[in-house]
Amino acid sequence: LASVADDALVCIWDLKARDLTCEPISGHKGAVWTVKFCSDDLRLVTGGDDGTIHTWDVQSGASLQVIYAHRYATRTLYVSPDGCRIASGSHDNTVCIWDAKTQKRIFKPLQREGGLRSMCFSPNGTQMVTGSWDGMVCLWNISPLGADKLVSFKNGRPVTCVHYSADGSKLLGASYDQQVRVWEVKTGKLLQVFVHDDSVTTAAFSPDGERVVSGTTNGFLYMWNVATG
Repeated sequence: LASVADDALVCIWDLKARDLTCEPISGHKGAVWTVKFCSDDLRLVTGGDDGTIHTWDVQSGASLQVIYAHRYATRTLYVSPDGCRIASGSHDNTVCIWDAKTQKRIFKPLQREGGLRSMCFSPNGTQMVTGSWDGMVCLWNISPLGADKLVSFKNGRPVTCVHYSADGSKLLGASYDQQVRVWEVKTGKLLQVFVHDDSVTTAAFSPDGERVVSGTTNGFLYMWNVATG
């Protein structure tokens, strides 16, 4: 388990021992907003107020690389399923995709007005979904030459979390408007809207894609059936 906070530190935890695996990691200048494990579980990627993306060795906490990614805070990032690419989103209204090995941007930044809040690669790495402070969920097709926006969905308030089902057939967007929406990727059809009593901060599909788990600012967790609502 990894945790980040506004003290600029990154902490990696051993769940069995209930203790840190190494000393808290420092390197960011300012708050750290986002953290993701790579698929090999040996590396950890973080983004923060200083606009950088850091990659760390999970066992030792050593810094492996630093990407100077954005003019403003790196608010969200995601590592592709094969671990070869890192996508980052910022308050500078750009989405960038980086080569995880060379640290170079693969193609020009994608412009997304409204400030990025969340993102997720599809399971096969050929698509990406982004969620923004302006309430937009955008689906992108990713190729070696660039990215094309396929479709956009509107939420009432900022999108706090986006997530694909494991088979890539469905995606969800959670929002401060107290709702989680589920769409079919192929058609863009809205399949379900799960209504909560408070703003939704996080949501994810179960491994079989049949359920959605969501959490709200009032501390409650919910489990929903995707087929029946």
